[in-house]
Amino acid sequence: MPQAGPPRPSSRARVVTTPAIVLRISRAARVFTCGNASSSSRSEPSSERESSQLLPLLSHRIALAGNADRGSGATMKTIMRAIVVTITAVILLSFSPGTALAAQADLNRNVFLTSTPTSAMDTARMSRSIYLAAGYYSWTTGLIGTASTSTVGSAGAGRNLYVSSGTYTWACDLVPGSGTYRTICSVSRPGVSTAWLTSANYTVSQSGNYVLSSTLNGR
Repeated sequence: MPQAGPPRPSSRARVVTTPAIVLRISRAARVFTCGNASSSSRSEPSSERESSQLLPLLSHRIALAGNADRGSGATMKTIMRAIVVTITAVILLSFSPGTALAAQADLNRNVFLTSTPTSAMDTARMSRSIYLAAGYYSWTTGLIGTASTSTVGSAGAGRNLYVSSGTYTWACDLVPGSGTYRTICSVSRPGVSTAWLTSANYTVSQSGNYVLSSTLNGR
């Protein structure tokens, strides 16, 4: 008389393991996402929060996928596909445009300068709003000549800058004086001390068009 073999695990038994699989994958994905966010000094603050909101939804969908195939031999295949989709979505989210690296940011303005300025002349101002993630930046300013004028090296200035994350106002003023110019730049936001970058007094040898320029480079 044939001996009965060991009972074959039912589809229900395989589905019961889904929450445990989901929990492990969710925890691993959270660790990956948080680790990636902390390793980059220029991650947008919303990335970790968005991934935390996404994981429960994707985990629920994995469970639904397993229950939908209950009783069929494709259950584990369906669950594994859903797990792969979950991990892929979390990885893509952690490297989404919201987690952009701080490439060089520029602040430029075309200006006409006379070689004989006076302190009565108007200040030329340029400014922009910019989000800066916490970290160190290399900050410079300068005056660049065009086709009809020469580069003014003496107008250059630079410094290292550390900022906490937030949206800042980045501005530069080209201030005329008695025969000279001076560039004064600032990075500021409410509740934080303003950072300054100031050039030495400089002259331009010929009147013409110039480009007042400032850059911020993430380090």
